[in-house]
Amino acid sequence: MVQSEDESFEAIQSQLKQLSGSVQQIPQSPSAPESVLSILGEARSETSWEALLEYFLDPATPNGMETDVLEAFFDAISKTTQSKVSPRSHHLSAVEIESQISVDDGVPDLLLWVPGDWFCCVELKSHSGESDEQTLRYAASESIGSLTVSDFEPDDRHYIYLTPSTTPLPASDEFVPLDWEAVVDEVRTVLNGNRGRYPVKSSAQLADFLDTIEDELNMTEQERYQREKAQLVIDHNEALNEVQTAFEDVIKAELAAWEDDFADVSSPRWNTYMAGQKYARAYRDEWVLQTEESSEEQTPLVVYELQIDKDNLRTGSPEIILKRTSGVNQDSVYDALYEDSIQNELQSLVPRHNVRILGRSESTNTLELNVDIELAAGETVGGQFATRIKALEPINQLIDRLVADFE
Repeated sequence: MVQSEDESFEAIQSQLKQLSGSVQQIPQSPSAPESVLSILGEARSETSWEALLEYFLDPATPNGMETDVLEAFFDAISKTTQSKVSPRSHHLSAVEIESQISVDDGVPDLLLWVPGDWFCCVELKSHSGESDEQTLRYAASESIGSLTVSDFEPDDRHYIYLTPSTTPLPASDEFVPLDWEAVVDEVRTVLNGNRGRYPVKSSAQLADFLDTIEDELNMTEQERYQREKAQLVIDHNEALNEVQTAFEDVIKAELAAWEDDFADVSSPRWNTYMAGQKYARAYRDEWVLQTEESSEEQTPLVVYELQIDKDNLRTGSPEIILKRTSGVNQDSVYDALYEDSIQNELQSLVPRHNVRILGRSESTNTLELNVDIELAAGETVGGQFATRIKALEPINQLIDRLVADFE
């Protein structure tokens, strides 16, 4: 059954309402000041995360935190995973740590062990999942670094897969998933509870590392939200294409007809022309400085300008500006526009006419205002342009006097 125009419009309207509702349901991740790694462009680097984690876990490094961070790391494992690795406190000082160790086929990120007692192999990810089922290869390896796996009892062999909570599970069942979120929570608790006891530099470095992880985990969520929004484009592609095509067709029609639509609303004293491909300009007869040149060669001192394109119109309330032109001495025009008496009068008219007066140093524009355009109600760009600036009669009369006095 072929849909009528009304039915087709209602179907598109329904889809777009559904799209709008779906977008509103997708949360926004909060922004935060950048960490040092982020400033250096290393916030997503697994190598950087690995190096910092090793530095703070290793009791032998001069960070002044002894075994506190290492204990927090194991607390995160014991509280949030099924792993049985939970070394007693008096063993923590004996823990040895090494990064980028070799196995039979690959290079795991970290190895923690107490010689002759137990080992814990850690594969970490900051954003990506595992590649080529690497955890299967690591778990099957007969040696890890200098350690021979068979020298340890099965219960003393531990494998941890440290990733963001949204990362897919490891290929190997030997690797126990551990979330970065859990590690950050435990380490942050330790750091906050020992303020003043650790070296200031170490505390700042660790806090910045934790901030980096949290920022990137939020970014991971934001990426997921962005993908959800991208999927909405796919899901509603037909409706979006149809309204976008209609919008572009209307803009072309408005560009072609804006001067006629303007003239239908304005008085004969208003003149219009198009600057470039999209800048609609309007000015009054009184704004042209009287010279000996023919009227066709004379240029107004100032014009109202409305940009007619999809970026400006899609807001539903495009911007109109009052700007000086390039046909006369621009500095002299600016001096006249920013004379105290003119500015005082303009400022007094702001509340009544909802315009924004710009400071002299801000741009070549003197004031800005917006115009509401309801295309579905039959309003035209040119007609609304004329209606909006026609309502600014006190401002227009002020410009009349300024040009009359201009030398």
